Amino acid sequence: MTEGSTPPAAPVPAAPPKKRGPLARIAVGCLGVVVLGCVLIGGFMFYETWQQEQNYKAGHAAYLQADCASAAGPLGKAASGDPGSAESDVALKAAAELQECEAFEAAEALVGEDKLGDAVMGYSAFVVKYADSPLNEPALTRGQALVADTEPAALISADLCQAIDDLVGQQLISAPDDQLPPILYACGQAYEGADNFSEALRFYERFRGEYPDHSLTEEVRVAFVRATVSEAAALGAGALPAPQSVGASGESGGNVTVLIQNDSAERLSMVFSGPEVRVEELEPCAECSDFSGSEPTACPELGPVGRYVMAPGTYDVVVKASGNSGVTPFRGTWTLEPSQEYSSCFYLVTTSE
Repeated sequence: MTEGSTPPAAPVPAAPPKKRGPLARIAVGCLGVVVLGCVLIGGFMFYETWQQEQNYKAGHAAYLQADCASAAGPLGKAASGDPGSAESDVALKAAAELQECEAFEAAEALVGEDKLGDAVMGYSAFVVKYADSPLNEPALTRGQALVADTEPAALISADLCQAIDDLVGQQLISAPDDQLPPILYACGQAYEGADNFSEALRFYERFRGEYPDHSLTEEVRVAFVRATVSEAAALGAGALPAPQSVGASGESGGNVTVLIQNDSAERLSMVFSGPEVRVEELEPCAECSDFSGSEPTACPELGPVGRYVMAPGTYDVVVKASGNSGVTPFRGTWTLEPSQEYSSCFYLVTTSE
Protein backbone atom coordinates (compact mmCIF):
# COMPACT_ATOMS: atom_id res chain seq x y z
CA MET A 1 0.00 0.00 0.00
CA THR A 2 1.50 3.46 -0.98
CA GLU A 3 1.28 6.57 0.99
CA GLY A 4 -2.04 8.37 0.65
CA SER A 5 -3.94 5.37 -0.77
CA THR A 6 -7.22 4.16 0.75
CA PRO A 7 -6.99 0.80 2.36
CA PRO A 8 -9.27 -1.85 0.81
CA ALA A 9 -12.56 -2.47 2.52
CA ALA A 10 -12.85 -5.57 4.51
CA PRO A 11 -15.17 -8.16 2.94
CA VAL A 12 -18.67 -8.20 4.35
CA PRO A 13 -19.20 -11.47 6.09
CA ALA A 14 -21.96 -13.58 4.60
CA ALA A 15 -25.14 -13.74 6.58
CA PRO A 16 -25.54 -17.03 8.31
CA PRO A 17 -28.07 -19.30 6.58
CA LYS A 18 -31.55 -19.12 7.94
CA LYS A 19 -32.76 -22.27 9.49
CA ARG A 20 -35.97 -23.69 8.06
CA GLY A 21 -38.32 -24.50 10.79
CA PRO A 22 -40.51 -27.57 10.89
CA LEU A 23 -43.53 -25.62 9.67
CA ALA A 24 -41.78 -24.57 6.47
CA ARG A 25 -40.74 -28.11 5.65
CA ILE A 26 -44.23 -29.44 6.27
CA ALA A 27 -45.79 -26.83 4.00
CA VAL A 28 -43.54 -27.68 1.10
CA GLY A 29 -44.13 -31.39 1.57
CA CYS A 30 -47.88 -30.95 1.74
CA LEU A 31 -47.91 -28.91 -1.46
CA GLY A 32 -46.07 -31.68 -3.19
CA VAL A 33 -48.56 -34.25 -1.97
CA VAL A 34 -51.56 -32.14 -3.05
CA VAL A 35 -50.17 -31.60 -6.54
CA LEU A 36 -49.36 -35.28 -6.93
CA GLY A 37 -52.83 -36.24 -5.67
CA CYS A 38 -54.50 -33.95 -8.22
CA VAL A 39 -52.51 -35.53 -11.01
CA LEU A 40 -53.49 -39.03 -9.90
CA ILE A 41 -57.19 -38.18 -9.50
CA GLY A 42 -57.31 -36.39 -12.83
CA GLY A 43 -55.70 -39.35 -14.59
CA PHE A 44 -58.14 -41.80 -13.00
CA MET A 45 -61.17 -39.71 -14.02
CA PHE A 46 -59.90 -39.45 -17.56
CA TYR A 47 -59.46 -43.22 -17.75
CA GLU A 48 -62.93 -43.85 -16.29
CA THR A 49 -64.53 -41.52 -18.83
CA TRP A 50 -62.61 -43.11 -21.67
CA GLN A 51 -63.61 -46.61 -20.51
CA GLN A 52 -67.28 -45.62 -20.25
CA GLU A 53 -67.23 -44.25 -23.78
CA GLN A 54 -65.54 -47.40 -25.09
CA ASN A 55 -68.16 -49.58 -23.41
CA TYR A 56 -70.96 -47.50 -24.90
CA LYS A 57 -69.45 -47.63 -28.39
CA ALA A 58 -69.14 -51.42 -28.24
CA GLY A 59 -72.66 -51.89 -26.85
CA HIS A 60 -74.20 -49.38 -29.24
CA ALA A 61 -72.64 -51.11 -32.27
CA ALA A 62 -74.12 -54.46 -31.21
CA TYR A 63 -77.47 -52.79 -30.38
CA LEU A 64 -77.68 -51.37 -33.91
CA GLN A 65 -77.24 -54.91 -35.25
CA ALA A 66 -80.07 -56.20 -33.00
CA ASP A 67 -77.43 -58.31 -31.21
CA CYS A 68 -78.71 -57.54 -27.76
CA ALA A 69 -76.99 -60.55 -26.23
CA SER A 70 -73.65 -58.92 -27.06
CA ALA A 71 -74.85 -55.38 -26.34
CA ALA A 72 -76.15 -55.98 -22.83
CA GLY A 73 -72.79 -56.30 -21.06
CA PRO A 74 -71.04 -53.17 -22.34
CA LEU A 75 -74.23 -51.10 -22.25
CA GLY A 76 -74.76 -52.13 -18.64
CA LYS A 77 -71.24 -50.99 -17.75
CA ALA A 78 -71.68 -47.70 -19.59
CA ALA A 79 -75.07 -47.12 -17.95
CA SER A 80 -73.58 -47.56 -14.48
CA GLY A 81 -71.58 -44.32 -14.78
CA ASP A 82 -72.39 -41.38 -12.50
CA PRO A 83 -75.52 -39.74 -13.99
CA GLY A 84 -74.57 -36.48 -12.27
CA SER A 85 -71.20 -36.25 -13.99
CA ALA A 86 -70.25 -34.57 -17.23
CA GLU A 87 -70.59 -37.95 -18.90
CA SER A 88 -74.29 -38.28 -17.96
CA ASP A 89 -75.40 -38.24 -21.62
CA VAL A 90 -73.44 -41.42 -22.26
CA ALA A 91 -74.90 -43.11 -19.19
CA LEU A 92 -78.45 -42.08 -20.07
CA LYS A 93 -78.17 -43.21 -23.69
CA ALA A 94 -76.70 -46.52 -22.60
CA ALA A 95 -79.50 -47.03 -20.06
CA ALA A 96 -82.18 -46.29 -22.68
CA GLU A 97 -80.69 -48.70 -25.21
CA LEU A 98 -80.25 -51.34 -22.52
CA GLN A 99 -83.94 -51.05 -21.63
CA GLU A 100 -84.91 -51.59 -25.26
CA CYS A 101 -82.60 -54.58 -25.51
CA GLU A 102 -84.11 -56.13 -22.40
CA ALA A 103 -87.63 -55.85 -23.88
CA PHE A 104 -86.41 -57.24 -27.20
CA GLU A 105 -84.61 -60.11 -25.48
CA ALA A 106 -87.71 -60.91 -23.41
CA ALA A 107 -89.64 -61.63 -26.62
CA GLU A 108 -86.70 -63.63 -27.97
CA ALA A 109 -86.63 -65.72 -24.78
CA LEU A 110 -90.29 -66.67 -25.28
CA VAL A 111 -89.41 -68.10 -28.67
CA GLY A 112 -86.75 -70.22 -26.98
CA GLU A 113 -89.35 -71.42 -24.48
CA ASP A 114 -91.66 -72.40 -27.37
CA LYS A 115 -94.26 -69.84 -26.23
CA LEU A 116 -94.72 -68.61 -29.75
CA GLY A 117 -98.02 -66.77 -29.35
CA ASP A 118 -96.66 -64.95 -26.31
CA ALA A 119 -93.55 -64.08 -28.32
CA VAL A 120 -95.69 -62.53 -31.07
CA MET A 121 -97.46 -60.46 -28.41
CA GLY A 122 -94.05 -59.48 -27.00
CA TYR A 123 -92.93 -58.21 -30.40
CA SER A 124 -96.27 -56.45 -30.76
CA ALA A 125 -95.78 -54.64 -27.45
CA PHE A 126 -92.25 -53.71 -28.47
CA VAL A 127 -93.18 -52.11 -31.80
CA VAL A 128 -95.82 -50.02 -30.03
CA LYS A 129 -93.66 -48.88 -27.11
CA TYR A 130 -90.44 -48.34 -29.08
CA ALA A 131 -91.77 -47.09 -32.39
CA ASP A 132 -88.64 -45.03 -33.15
CA SER A 133 -86.09 -47.61 -32.02
CA PRO A 134 -83.59 -49.17 -34.44
CA LEU A 135 -84.82 -52.47 -33.00
CA ASN A 136 -88.38 -51.79 -34.17
CA GLU A 137 -87.88 -53.25 -37.65
CA PRO A 138 -86.08 -56.40 -36.42
CA ALA A 139 -88.88 -56.96 -33.88
CA LEU A 140 -91.52 -56.56 -36.58
CA THR A 141 -89.66 -58.86 -38.97
CA ARG A 142 -89.23 -61.60 -36.38
CA GLY A 143 -92.87 -61.37 -35.32
CA GLN A 144 -94.01 -61.57 -38.93
CA ALA A 145 -91.85 -64.64 -39.50
CA LEU A 146 -93.36 -66.36 -36.46
CA VAL A 147 -96.90 -65.79 -37.73
CA ALA A 148 -96.01 -66.86 -41.26
CA ASP A 149 -94.02 -69.98 -40.36
CA THR A 150 -96.00 -71.36 -37.40
CA GLU A 151 -99.12 -73.49 -37.47
CA PRO A 152 -101.98 -71.37 -36.06
CA ALA A 153 -102.77 -73.89 -33.33
CA ALA A 154 -99.24 -73.40 -31.96
CA LEU A 155 -99.67 -69.62 -31.86
CA ILE A 156 -103.06 -69.36 -30.22
CA SER A 157 -103.51 -67.76 -26.83
CA ALA A 158 -106.35 -65.73 -25.36
CA ASP A 159 -104.25 -62.56 -25.64
CA LEU A 160 -103.40 -63.16 -29.28
CA CYS A 161 -106.97 -64.01 -30.28
CA GLN A 162 -108.30 -60.84 -28.67
CA ALA A 163 -105.59 -58.74 -30.37
CA ILE A 164 -106.09 -60.02 -33.93
CA ASP A 165 -107.16 -56.67 -35.35
CA ASP A 166 -104.23 -54.91 -33.66
CA LEU A 167 -101.82 -57.48 -35.11
CA VAL A 168 -103.26 -56.88 -38.57
CA GLY A 169 -102.90 -53.11 -38.10
CA GLN A 170 -99.28 -53.51 -36.98
CA GLN A 171 -98.67 -55.83 -39.96
CA LEU A 172 -97.50 -58.64 -37.71
CA ILE A 173 -100.25 -60.53 -39.51
CA SER A 174 -98.77 -59.41 -42.80
CA ALA A 175 -100.97 -61.34 -45.25
CA PRO A 176 -104.48 -61.24 -43.70
CA ASP A 177 -106.29 -62.96 -46.57
CA ASP A 178 -104.02 -65.99 -46.21
CA GLN A 179 -103.17 -65.95 -42.50
CA LEU A 180 -106.32 -64.67 -40.82
CA PRO A 181 -108.85 -67.42 -41.74
CA PRO A 182 -106.89 -70.30 -40.13
CA ILE A 183 -106.13 -68.10 -37.12
CA LEU A 184 -109.84 -67.32 -36.66
CA TYR A 185 -110.66 -71.01 -36.91
CA ALA A 186 -107.91 -71.92 -34.43
CA CYS A 187 -109.12 -69.27 -31.98
CA GLY A 188 -112.65 -70.65 -32.20
CA GLN A 189 -111.37 -74.17 -31.57
CA ALA A 190 -109.34 -73.01 -28.56
CA TYR A 191 -112.34 -71.30 -26.97
CA GLU A 192 -114.59 -74.24 -27.76
CA GLY A 193 -112.08 -76.56 -26.10
CA ALA A 194 -112.23 -74.34 -23.02
CA ASP A 195 -116.08 -74.56 -23.03
CA ASN A 196 -116.32 -70.83 -23.80
CA PHE A 197 -118.86 -71.37 -26.54
CA SER A 198 -119.99 -67.77 -26.94
CA GLU A 199 -116.41 -66.68 -27.75
CA ALA A 200 -115.91 -69.68 -30.01
CA LEU A 201 -119.04 -68.75 -31.95
CA ARG A 202 -117.85 -65.17 -32.29
CA PHE A 203 -114.74 -66.34 -34.15
CA TYR A 204 -116.62 -68.92 -36.21
CA GLU A 205 -119.22 -66.33 -37.18
CA ARG A 206 -116.54 -63.85 -38.20
CA PHE A 207 -114.91 -66.51 -40.37
CA ARG A 208 -118.21 -67.39 -42.00
CA GLY A 209 -119.03 -63.76 -42.65
CA GLU A 210 -115.64 -62.71 -44.06
CA TYR A 211 -114.38 -65.87 -45.78
CA PRO A 212 -117.41 -67.81 -47.08
CA ASP A 213 -115.46 -69.39 -49.95
CA HIS A 214 -112.35 -70.43 -48.01
CA SER A 215 -111.13 -74.04 -48.11
CA LEU A 216 -111.84 -74.33 -44.36
CA THR A 217 -115.48 -73.25 -44.75
CA GLU A 218 -116.96 -76.72 -44.31
CA GLU A 219 -114.89 -77.43 -41.19
CA VAL A 220 -115.89 -74.10 -39.70
CA ARG A 221 -119.55 -74.76 -40.48
CA VAL A 222 -119.43 -78.07 -38.63
CA ALA A 223 -117.64 -76.42 -35.71
CA PHE A 224 -120.20 -73.61 -35.67
CA VAL A 225 -123.07 -76.10 -35.41
CA ARG A 226 -121.30 -78.09 -32.72
CA ALA A 227 -120.55 -74.97 -30.64
CA THR A 228 -124.12 -73.69 -31.09
CA VAL A 229 -125.60 -76.92 -29.76
CA SER A 230 -123.15 -76.95 -26.85
CA GLU A 231 -123.86 -73.32 -26.01
CA ALA A 232 -127.62 -73.94 -26.02
CA ALA A 233 -127.17 -76.87 -23.63
CA ALA A 234 -124.90 -74.83 -21.34
CA LEU A 235 -127.37 -71.92 -21.25
CA GLY A 236 -130.31 -74.14 -20.37
CA ALA A 237 -132.11 -73.60 -23.67
CA GLY A 238 -135.87 -73.90 -23.83
CA ALA A 239 -137.45 -77.05 -25.19
CA LEU A 240 -138.01 -76.94 -28.93
CA PRO A 241 -141.03 -79.06 -29.96
CA ALA A 242 -140.80 -81.29 -33.02
CA PRO A 243 -142.40 -79.94 -36.19
CA GLN A 244 -145.78 -81.21 -37.33
CA SER A 245 -145.92 -83.70 -40.19
CA VAL A 246 -148.19 -82.39 -42.93
CA GLY A 247 -147.96 -85.20 -45.49
CA ALA A 248 -145.64 -86.59 -48.15
CA SER A 249 -142.70 -84.48 -49.21
CA GLY A 250 -142.58 -85.59 -52.81
CA GLU A 251 -138.79 -85.44 -52.71
CA SER A 252 -136.70 -88.16 -54.35
CA GLY A 253 -134.49 -90.53 -52.40
CA GLY A 254 -136.65 -90.38 -49.30
CA ASN A 255 -135.56 -86.81 -48.51
CA VAL A 256 -137.74 -84.76 -46.21
CA THR A 257 -138.95 -81.18 -46.51
CA VAL A 258 -139.00 -78.87 -43.50
CA LEU A 259 -140.98 -75.62 -43.74
CA ILE A 260 -140.23 -73.03 -41.07
CA GLN A 261 -141.95 -69.65 -40.79
CA ASN A 262 -140.39 -66.79 -38.86
CA ASP A 263 -143.20 -64.92 -37.11
CA SER A 264 -140.82 -62.90 -34.94
CA ALA A 265 -139.22 -59.51 -35.38
CA GLU A 266 -135.77 -61.09 -34.97
CA ARG A 267 -133.53 -62.65 -37.57
CA LEU A 268 -133.35 -66.36 -36.75
CA SER A 269 -130.36 -68.65 -36.88
CA MET A 270 -131.11 -72.37 -37.06
CA VAL A 271 -128.69 -75.26 -36.90
CA PHE A 272 -129.34 -78.91 -37.66
CA SER A 273 -126.85 -81.52 -36.50
CA GLY A 274 -127.58 -85.06 -37.65
CA PRO A 275 -127.30 -86.97 -40.93
CA GLU A 276 -126.56 -83.55 -42.39
CA VAL A 277 -125.06 -80.48 -40.79
CA ARG A 278 -127.02 -77.38 -41.73
CA VAL A 279 -126.85 -73.72 -40.77
CA GLU A 280 -129.81 -71.66 -41.97
CA GLU A 281 -130.90 -68.05 -41.53
CA LEU A 282 -134.42 -66.62 -41.74
CA GLU A 283 -135.13 -62.93 -42.19
CA PRO A 284 -137.27 -61.20 -39.54
CA CYS A 285 -140.98 -60.57 -39.95
CA ALA A 286 -141.58 -56.89 -40.64
CA GLU A 287 -145.22 -57.03 -39.55
CA CYS A 288 -144.77 -59.14 -36.42
CA SER A 289 -144.47 -58.16 -32.78
CA ASP A 290 -143.69 -60.06 -29.62
CA PHE A 291 -146.37 -61.77 -27.59
CA SER A 292 -146.43 -60.77 -23.96
CA GLY A 293 -146.90 -63.34 -21.22
CA SER A 294 -148.51 -66.20 -23.16
CA GLU A 295 -148.23 -67.92 -26.52
CA PRO A 296 -150.73 -67.38 -29.35
CA THR A 297 -153.25 -70.13 -30.07
CA ALA A 298 -151.92 -70.47 -33.65
CA CYS A 299 -149.05 -69.27 -35.81
CA PRO A 300 -149.61 -65.71 -37.02
CA GLU A 301 -148.48 -66.80 -40.50
CA LEU A 302 -147.13 -63.36 -41.35
CA GLY A 303 -143.39 -63.87 -41.69
CA PRO A 304 -141.03 -65.29 -44.31
CA VAL A 305 -140.94 -69.06 -44.84
CA GLY A 306 -137.80 -71.16 -45.25
CA ARG A 307 -137.98 -74.44 -47.15
CA TYR A 308 -135.25 -76.96 -46.37
CA VAL A 309 -134.78 -80.32 -48.07
CA MET A 310 -132.57 -82.72 -46.14
CA ALA A 311 -131.83 -86.35 -45.47
CA PRO A 312 -134.17 -88.14 -43.06
CA GLY A 313 -133.01 -89.06 -39.58
CA THR A 314 -132.62 -87.68 -36.09
CA TYR A 315 -131.34 -84.13 -35.70
CA ASP A 316 -130.23 -81.99 -32.78
CA VAL A 317 -131.82 -78.62 -33.61
CA VAL A 318 -131.14 -75.19 -32.12
CA VAL A 319 -133.02 -72.02 -32.96
CA LYS A 320 -131.73 -68.67 -31.69
CA ALA A 321 -132.19 -65.01 -32.44
CA SER A 322 -129.16 -63.72 -34.33
CA GLY A 323 -127.44 -60.88 -32.54
CA ASN A 324 -129.90 -60.68 -29.62
CA SER A 325 -128.38 -62.21 -26.51
CA GLY A 326 -131.53 -61.41 -24.56
CA VAL A 327 -133.55 -64.06 -26.40
CA THR A 328 -133.31 -67.56 -24.92
CA PRO A 329 -132.25 -70.14 -27.51
CA PHE A 330 -134.37 -73.24 -28.00
CA ARG A 331 -133.09 -76.74 -28.50
CA GLY A 332 -134.80 -79.99 -29.40
CA THR A 333 -134.36 -83.40 -30.99
CA TRP A 334 -136.28 -83.90 -34.19
CA THR A 335 -136.81 -87.29 -35.84
CA LEU A 336 -137.66 -86.72 -39.49
CA GLU A 337 -139.15 -89.71 -41.27
CA PRO A 338 -138.27 -90.44 -44.92
CA SER A 339 -140.35 -88.75 -47.64
CA GLN A 340 -142.31 -86.60 -45.18
CA GLU A 341 -142.95 -82.86 -45.09
CA TYR A 342 -142.86 -80.99 -41.78
CA SER A 343 -144.00 -77.55 -40.78
CA SER A 344 -143.22 -75.28 -37.84
CA CYS A 345 -143.25 -71.59 -36.95
CA PHE A 346 -141.35 -69.49 -34.46
CA TYR A 347 -142.41 -66.37 -32.57
CA LEU A 348 -141.21 -64.51 -29.51
CA VAL A 349 -142.95 -64.45 -26.15
CA THR A 350 -141.69 -61.89 -23.64
CA THR A 351 -141.95 -62.41 -19.91
CA SER A 352 -141.47 -59.95 -17.05
CA GLU A 353 -139.09 -60.92 -14.25
